[in-house]
Amino acid sequence: MEQARLEVGQTLKGIVQDSKPYGLFVRLPQLGREVRGLLPISELSGSDKMDVRKKFPMGKEIDVEIITIDEQGRIRLSQKVMEEREGRKDYVKFMEEKEKEDKMGTWGELFKDLKPKS
Repeated sequence: MEQARLEVGQTLKGIVQDSKPYGLFVRLPQLGREVRGLLPISELSGSDKMDVRKKFPMGKEIDVEIITIDEQGRIRLSQKVMEEREGRKDYVKFMEEKEKEDKMGTWGELFKDLKPKS
């Protein structure tokens, strides 16, 4: 089996392998059997980051994005980057629709389609 290419900005499915006070170690099977990266607590999606072990148990599959690869080949991951990008896309789409209507609307209209993260 050929190993996938490793690139910053790449979005992958990972499997939680270990939990530490500073973040999660996530195995990236698409990149090779033993390839894993660190998903720091600060890069987790959602605002409730208190009980990380409960929210992200070992073996759980999660979506992550590679945000850095250092000179030693260590991989740093993020979920927050993906979440922020989706928020920007939603905002741009909203603005384009409102420009077509030639009016802005209210804050309620701006946020009506947002769904809370669980």
